[in-house]
Amino acid sequence: MDSDAPGAVQQELHDVRDQLDALRSGICSRLRLSAWRRGPDGETVTMPTDEAILEAIERLQITIAAYEAPVDAAELPWAAIDAMIFVGRKMHAIQAIRTEFGDDLRLALDRLCARYKMLRREKPDGFTIPAETYWDGFYS
Repeated sequence: MDSDAPGAVQQELHDVRDQLDALRSGICSRLRLSAWRRGPDGETVTMPTDEAILEAIERLQITIAAYEAPVDAAELPWAAIDAMIFVGRKMHAIQAIRTEFGDDLRLALDRLCARYKMLRREKPDGFTIPAETYWDGFYS
């Protein structure tokens, strides 16, 4: 084994970390999240967590889905709610259903379940979560 191999591996790991840091910074910048890295002068700066980045991506998906939704007047109230259902934000969807339709909690849950079934049947590619795990951890 080459004696320079451990140093080369360390350098490669360092390079990969730098590339990932640059990627993360670029993603945060494009999502308009605060994105800072530790500067060469040693300043301590924070960067959004993975969870914050994923939440921003989900919000973006919801916004995009609302713009891509059909313009049919009957479907219009469902555009943003469907986007929430697609990304698994069930509690937010229930809250939006209650606000939009004035439902009590039980009726909003029933509407959510019915809408979920219809979307799974008619637009299965819109979902980011597999059907097998969609309801995991959700108890009504």
